[in-house]
Amino acid sequence: MEITADGDLVLKANLSSQTDINLTSHHGNITQSGDIKAAQNIDINANQTYQNEGKDTIAQANLAITANTVNNQGGQLAAGGNLNIAVDTLNNTRNDTQDTTKTQEKTQGGLIYAKNQLQ
Repeated sequence: MEITADGDLVLKANLSSQTDINLTSHHGNITQSGDIKAAQNIDINANQTYQNEGKDTIAQANLAITANTVNNQGGQLAAGGNLNIAVDTLNNTRNDTQDTTKTQEKTQGGLIYAKNQLQ
């Protein structure tokens, strides 16, 4: 599955694929507020910022993220194989928003995990 935008790419719903997922923003940001899961590889290329708003980005094989800035706010970036993050700035922080379905505050920081190599 391939999704490309000239400007900002905003993903508000869950995205899943039995194969690869390739997300590209040529001249903007990629904002994720739904889970992204692939049975194979995930490749994320943002010209500016990749913003994960507390959701899961899970590749059963490899996960590659290229951007100027990655903001992983309480989310999970995970790969069953290799995880490669090529950025100038990495913010792996907690998400201080209120969970309206469970009425408890989310205070966990972001998780970055690779079964094999983390680069």
